Parts: sequence; C-alpha cells; structure tokens
Amino acid sequence: MTDQLLARIERLERQNKRMKAALSALCLFLGTLLTMAQTLPKKAGNSMDRLEVREIVLSDGATSAKLTPGSLTFNAKSGYEAEKAAITASSISLGGRYATEIKPTGLTCSRDGAPRFDLHVGEIGAQVALKNPSGLLGTMLDETTLVLINNSGMLSMRPEHLFLQKGEADALLSPSSLRIRDTDKYKAILGQVDPTTLKTGEARAGNAASLILSGKDDTVIWQAP
Repeated sequence: MTDQLLARIERLERQNKRMKAALSALCLFLGTLLTMAQTLPKKAGNSMDRLEVREIVLSDGATSAKLTPGSLTFNAKSGYEAEKAAITASSISLGGRYATEIKPTGLTCSRDGAPRFDLHVGEIGAQVALKNPSGLLGTMLDETTLVLINNSGMLSMRPEHLFLQKGEADALLSPSSLRIRDTDKYKAILGQVDPTTLKTGEARAGNAASLILSGKDDTVIWQAP
C-alpha cells in the first residue's frame, strides 16, 4: 500500500513539473508577444524619422568641401591661385583665374572674371562667340553668319552678302552689286540697282554694268548708263 502511494505521489510531482514548464513557456510566449507589440510600432515610427541638415562642410584649412541640398562645392587654395568647383542641378562650374561654366544650353569660358568664349545652343540654332579681355563681343559665328568686330571696324559675312564697316563708312558686296558709302554718307553703287529705289532700300534687277553716284539724301548725282 505504501509503495502504491509513493508511486502516485511521484506521478503527481512529475505532472506538476510538466505543468509548471508549460505555464512558464506560455508566460514567456505571451511576454514576447507583448514586447513585440510595444516595440514594432516604435521601430516603424523611427524608420519614418529624417535627419535634416542644411549643409555639411569638410575642411583641412587649405581646402574645403560643402554639401547643401542644392549644390556641391569644392574650394582649394586662396588668392590669385584660388580654385573652385561647384555642381548644381543645372550647371557645373570650374573656377579660378581661368573659369568654365557648363549648362544644358551651352558653355562659357572666362579669364580673370571676363567671359572670353561662349557656346550657346537655342531653339533657332547654335552660336559661338569669342570676346575681348573686357568681355565684349569680338567674333560671332552661327549657322549662316560670321561676324568679326574690333575697336575700329566690323566684318560680317553671309552667303548672300559681305559687309564691311569702319566708323561711319561701310561697303556692301552682294552677288549682283557693290555699294560703297563714305563718312559723309555719299554713295557709289555698281551693279543691278534701280536708282528710283535707293531711298526705300529695295534693290531690283537692272544693268549689271550700271554705276550710280548719290548724295547724302540718296539723290542721284550721276549715273551710267
């Protein structure tokens, strides 16, 4: 009888241990779920957070780099030998005594702050301009025209004419005529020009060997034939 009672007590103790282990496991599982329920929303919320900085600057004293939401800039050296590079969404600029700026519509090269070369591409075509040390136009080239300019004169060439100018005097050469005008506005026209159209500026076909001399007000002084 005693042996049976002891065996029964041992079975009850084993069952009790298994129940405790199961309850412990259940408590651990429930605790884990509760912890995850509290932690996951925080992580999701943290994933939406942003670190906003207006600019980041790196420098070693002689050179520096700056990153902003709209540009990336590098600076090297200082004074006459200063060099700079800037990159934005619409342009790339390389600076210094000789500088270059690249844009979607063209390219500009400068020296000592004055533009010397300009390449521009627009809706109607492309243009190339070479400028003097002051940044003023010196040479311009596009699909149909070449223009040379300096302090004393200008030369313009097109497929339909050649134009020369120096001060108030100029000359216009076309396939059918030659017109020369002096500083006093007197004109000499050789070629196919009707003298009755001088004041209107129109040129109609006439005698290729004709010569017309006119005064300041375009009044015909002499003509032949």
